Amino acid sequence: MSHDAAGRMTWQLVAALGEEHGEDLLHLLTCPECRESAAAVLRAGDGLAGALVPDYDPVFRRLEAGNVFLLEEARRRRGEAGRLVAELRTVPPKQRKKVAEQQRFERQDVQELLLLESEAVLEDDPQEAVSLGRLADSLARRLSWEDSAQGAVARARAQVLTAGAYRLAGDFSRADTLLRLAIPYLMNASVRGAYCRTLALLRWEEGNVEEAIALLQHGIEVLGEEELAEEAALCAVPLGLLYLEQGATGRALELLLPMKRLDPFARRGLTARAALGMAQALAELQMPADARVALQGAYRLYDHIRQPLDKVRLYWNESRVLARLGETEQALVLVEQVLAKLLAEKLVPEAALAAVEMTGLLVSLGRNGEVPDRLADLRELCARDWQLRRASSTLNRLAAAVEAGDPALPQRAQRYAQALRQTLRLSYHRVEPPPAA
Repeated sequence: MSHDAAGRMTWQLVAALGEEHGEDLLHLLTCPECRESAAAVLRAGDGLAGALVPDYDPVFRRLEAGNVFLLEEARRRRGEAGRLVAELRTVPPKQRKKVAEQQRFERQDVQELLLLESEAVLEDDPQEAVSLGRLADSLARRLSWEDSAQGAVARARAQVLTAGAYRLAGDFSRADTLLRLAIPYLMNASVRGAYCRTLALLRWEEGNVEEAIALLQHGIEVLGEEELAEEAALCAVPLGLLYLEQGATGRALELLLPMKRLDPFARRGLTARAALGMAQALAELQMPADARVALQGAYRLYDHIRQPLDKVRLYWNESRVLARLGETEQALVLVEQVLAKLLAEKLVPEAALAAVEMTGLLVSLGRNGEVPDRLADLRELCARDWQLRRASSTLNRLAAAVEAGDPALPQRAQRYAQALRQTLRLSYHRVEPPPAA
């Protein structure tokens, strides 16, 4: 790229950024994602593609050389903000709000960093994500820019993210309340998309499938109109998993393809579930070779999942893939391990669901005689809890069908499992929670 071209591109990038826009220029110079976005806009404007696409690194080096003081100041402030947030995280959660009310914390960069920290711990520690998200929301409300569009977006991001953390922590009521509070602040496509996605995951977990589907579809449309492809994928992939759960395999596979846009390290649970979902869909569509490739891709993501129960649920999904690939023995071994772990954690509703799938696999292998003993303890547990009467009824019907020698029982077990999952969710039991997104 010539110096003249670099000069022209530099002018294009900063022509509209006077002194009053110093923060915008600073962000452009210090945010890799925005830097790439700016370059993409320039390429599109010049109609460049393929081998003609210039290297914009010299452009940004020239910008950096002309703004040394600004960059040094940014590094200093970023370090200060990092130390302030680290200090807050050493304080017990119940005392953080009082400490954060000190004036030295009233900084926009601290508020933004709290959001980033909350998102970073979302999958591994939802309660900590809640604490940090609430601090970010409180700080956005106190800052002088809270009534601006920027402040509204900050509040919406904090409330939507915290609502997602509440869902993962099992507090549906607070999640729902925060999402309602966020509605007045949904000022741009990105936060509207995040709102749709988070509310959809909550409705999915509550058993309201139709509303969840509608919300995710709307999120895809809103984000697609603004050409926010990666964020649209964050709605498309959960929608694909939801369709797969509902048995709409073809639609599910199409929606799972955008998972390639997701960062597997930032979205560990979602990308792992999506890879297994793709493998299951391909196996159901009689594409075993492709399914095995997808399964191998999922295996590479397992080590990035830190929560034991999240891994257990991955193995459960893997058992379904193996069953559809005809590897019934291996599928049975996995689902037996899943069932044992769920019972050890006293997650009886989920254990009942796993037991239904285990029964189908046992019958497929001609091991009907083992079913009564395998179900006995679980049937007793469910019978003792009036809130699990539907699970108890399903297990009793299943045992009777095994005793009667129903030849269609493996397929019937899948339908039993799907109906039981929905009923348990509608009864506010947490079974196979949707992934964090």
